[in-house]
Amino acid sequence: MDEHLLEVYLINTARHTEETPVAEWVSLPTDAETMKAVFERLGVDGSDTEQYQVSAFHSSLDGWSEALKPGESLDDLNYLAALLTQRSDEERDKFAAAAQYGDHAASAADLINLTHNLDCYWLYPTVHNSDDYGHYLIDDLDELELPDAAKRFFDYKSYGREAVKEDRGIFTDYGYVYNNGNDYAEW
Repeated sequence: MDEHLLEVYLINTARHTEETPVAEWVSLPTDAETMKAVFERLGVDGSDTEQYQVSAFHSSLDGWSEALKPGESLDDLNYLAALLTQRSDEERDKFAAAAQYGDHAASAADLINLTHNLDCYWLYPTVHNSDDYGHYLIDDLDELELPDAAKRFFDYKSYGREAVKEDRGIFTDYGYVYNNGNDYAEW
C-alpha cells in the first residue's frame, strides 16, 4: 500500500477562488520541511491556521475519507495518516470498514481514536452478504450443530439476515463489520 494514505487539498483562504486557485494537493503523512515549502508556495504563514484550510480529501484506502469535513485540523490529519502507515494491511481494512460503520467517524479526532480501538470491531473479509454470513456462522464457526444432510436444506441467507439484525452490522467492500461491544477508549 502507498506510504501516503491521505491527500488533502490545502487552500489559501484569503486568495483562493475558482477562477484563480491558490491551492495544492498535499500527501500525508508528511514532515515539517515539506509543509514549510507548501506554505511558501501558497503564500501563507503555516503557524496561522486562519490563512489556510483543508477543503478536500482523497485516500488510497477507500471508504473512510468521506467522513472528513472541510476545515479539519491539518495536524490531526497528518497524525491520522502517520498512524495508518504504522498499521498492517488487515488493520487498515478493518479501520476503513469500521469508519464506514460510522459510530466513531465524525471527524479526524474520532478517526484517530478509531485507529486505537480496532479491537472493538469484528471484520469478516470473506463475508459480503447475508448468505455468506449464514454459511460462515454455520459452516465455519459451527454456531448451530447441523448434520451435513440437514445443511442441504438449511436457509443460510435467512439465518445470516437475522444474525446481521442482531449484530447491527453492515456489509462493506472490505467484508462484514460490526461493533463487538468491547470498551471504546478515548485517546
